[in-house]
Amino acid sequence: MSLVTPSHETSGLLAVLENPELFKKRLEQLQETERKTQAVVDLAGPADEIVRMRKEIEADKEAAEVALSDALDQAEAIAAEAKGQAQLIVDKGTQEANRLTSEAESLRNSAAENSAAANSAVAAVEADKRANDTRAGELDGREASLQQQADALASREQELSGEKDKLTQVRDLINEVI
Repeated sequence: MSLVTPSHETSGLLAVLENPELFKKRLEQLQETERKTQAVVDLAGPADEIVRMRKEIEADKEAAEVALSDALDQAEAIAAEAKGQAQLIVDKGTQEANRLTSEAESLRNSAAENSAAANSAVAAVEADKRANDTRAGELDGREASLQQQADALASREQELSGEKDKLTQVRDLINEVI
């Protein structure tokens, strides 16, 4: 409420001026309102200060938007570069994995071939051993047969030697008699 009032409120104003308690109360209300208003002005600053602050805030906001845009552009560039480098790493890794897989496959095939050759060689050696064992058995049998023949010949030789000795004795007797 202000002190200057329209004409129909003039009687109310006169009543306030005539009653010191009411006047005092109204004055305190006005002073309280003035303090609150001053506190708001002190907090926000004068109107020209508010306009200046709004301009600064707007300029700061625009600078922040530009900085954000630049940062986003830079982040996109970094992400694109990182993605490209990651793809190169993946490609190199894939190539190396393929090379190692191929090399391992080649080694596995070579090992399989070597194993097959070794198995074949072992089979050939085993076959040769069986053939040699068979031949050794045949030779052992032949040796036994020859030994029997040798024993028979030795026995026959002894018999013949005994016969020879008898014949020699007979000849010697015949020569003595003649």
